[in-house]
Amino acid sequence: MMWHLFCVVVASSASVLLTWPTAAQTNKALLRDRLISPAVFELLHPQRQPRRY
Repeated sequence: MMWHLFCVVVASSASVLLTWPTAAQTNKALLRDRLISPAVFELLHPQRQPRRY
């Protein structure tokens, strides 16, 4: 039971950290310093495409 609660807390914390603007700035810094590839950056921050109806 406690392990399940721990996993939920860790997963929700990770999702919050990835959505904060500071996380985006950190990823931009990683891209700038070439510590991650442009493809990885795109996976972390996909460009939103307008919906076509």
